[in-house]
Amino acid sequence: MEDAVSIHEDTKQELNLYSQTTGKKLVKPFVLVVCRDTTHAKAIFDLVSSKDFYEGSFAGKVLQIDSTTRNEEFIEQQFISLEHPDNEIEIVIHVNMLKEGWDVTNLYTIVPLRAANASILVEQTIGRGLRLPYDGTRTGEEKIDKLTVVAHDNFQKVIQAAQNPDSILNKLKFIEIDPNDLAARTVVVTVQNSLTQQLQKEQEAVTAIKDKKQKQKQQNIVDAKNILVKLIPTFNNNAAVKKVEDLNKPEVKQQVLEAVQKELSIGQLNVFATDIASEAEAIYTSFVTDYKNNIIEIPRMDLVQGNVIASFQDFDLDATGFSYEQLNDEIVRIGLKDKSYDVIEVKSGVNFGSPVKLLISELINYSEIDYDSNADLLQKLARQAVSELEQNLKSDEDLPKIVFQWRSLIAARIYEQMMKHFQLHEPDYIKPNVWAFTVIEKWNFTALKNAGYKDYRDESFPARDVSKYVYSGFEKACHFEYKFDSRTEQTFSFVLENDKQVLKWLRPADNQFRLWWNHNTSLYRPDFVAETADAIYIMETKRADEIPSREVQEKMKAALKYCRYASEFTSENKGKPWRYVLIPHDQVAKNNSFSAMVTPNIKTESPA
Repeated sequence: MEDAVSIHEDTKQELNLYSQTTGKKLVKPFVLVVCRDTTHAKAIFDLVSSKDFYEGSFAGKVLQIDSTTRNEEFIEQQFISLEHPDNEIEIVIHVNMLKEGWDVTNLYTIVPLRAANASILVEQTIGRGLRLPYDGTRTGEEKIDKLTVVAHDNFQKVIQAAQNPDSILNKLKFIEIDPNDLAARTVVVTVQNSLTQQLQKEQEAVTAIKDKKQKQKQQNIVDAKNILVKLIPTFNNNAAVKKVEDLNKPEVKQQVLEAVQKELSIGQLNVFATDIASEAEAIYTSFVTDYKNNIIEIPRMDLVQGNVIASFQDFDLDATGFSYEQLNDEIVRIGLKDKSYDVIEVKSGVNFGSPVKLLISELINYSEIDYDSNADLLQKLARQAVSELEQNLKSDEDLPKIVFQWRSLIAARIYEQMMKHFQLHEPDYIKPNVWAFTVIEKWNFTALKNAGYKDYRDESFPARDVSKYVYSGFEKACHFEYKFDSRTEQTFSFVLENDKQVLKWLRPADNQFRLWWNHNTSLYRPDFVAETADAIYIMETKRADEIPSREVQEKMKAALKYCRYASEFTSENKGKPWRYVLIPHDQVAKNNSFSAMVTPNIKTESPA
């Protein structure tokens, strides 16, 4: 049960983090405990509800469902509303009362405390947790898409059952979890960009001021800065704003200050509104400079792939064997009583129309064949087929009827040859609308509750533990804290922070860029962005043997397209060009300069 709670708490934090990052609904997970009998269930209920179990953290958050409790109206109500965020139940204990039809999407952890002799029981129990909470689709986040079964000794039978290819358990994988990881508790951490964090520190300093007059004066300045930091990004699509410096244009400044006045007039009347507006005007120019110094001017664009285009290469039909006999149309009549049998010849009174059109009408029933896109080829192939049929006929009058009778077979043979010349063209990216800059998005991630922070220069722990910690100590970054997935990323952050060539750098949050790939089903988040005196770089550090993989190459295509459109925009507006860099992990080292790692690994778009 302690293992289950540890996993449950970790899952709960990951779901919280996912909700904050994506803006999607918050899913409240729960644990399902399967007991031997009602006595056992009561003992488990008493244990996890007691003060001795995690200091009573789960008192009032446990639901027991079995033959001794099922008639209680409160229990039933709690059970039915398990998916609701306001439902406080986190652990459900049952024996065998969860009947078919019970359908929840927020079961993430199962603890089987009874012998699993019946494979059906095992599959039914695990099946409870295979519903996905986000519209039945996977999110791509491993912990959110994972059902965990905390296996005890007797549950080895489940693993054996998974060897059966017909079992649902065959789709599972088994992981041995380090006890130290289970003991670690995590919390969700939100890290604002450096400018916002500076304003938070200024607010703390104002709070500590004793003199009321001075305090109000400084508070008005902080309030003015907070309004400006909120409003400035909304002017990134202003026709007169092509870079941050353009915010100082008199007409743009006037528009921003008018927006400040409007913002101050919304909601509850601020008695200091006039003073705050005056402070906003007084500090405006210096604040724009401060804003520029604390961000990298990342052009905002939604980079979306177009549709996949299917086509057929031109070819001539191989009409070998296109010889068909006309079939006689007959009506067979059978007497119900005497079983008499006679045949009546059918005389055609139908105009079958153009043989070529008959074949084309049949061909376009195939989903891959679009008439508008392939009209010339279809006309050509149908005529070639009809021409071959004509050479084997006794009378031209028979042609329309033969084509009508054999149209499905003839079309199938043409289709089979067409599919040998079928090709899919990978979609190109649609040229986007580009805005001058965008806000530096906040980071949301989990951190260990105790001793979860490290200095970014610290390498005194194993590389496998890098992803556990939050790293601080940065001065040139657009955030003061980051997490890394590998030692390579941690080392590269050291280079970015200490190499004089790098002016500013950023580890982008999940929604910083809108770079879609994989047929617009996935967003690409690059590892790093860095600005130098002459360029801005999107950078990815990747294990050398993974670089040729389809995923890495597809992401690179998206990033290269972004850099192309961003550079076109900045070139027109006297800004810096954008470059994409894909760096093998074995070239990342503290004694290697930024230029030495970046220059040989700059990528360019392949010719169209």
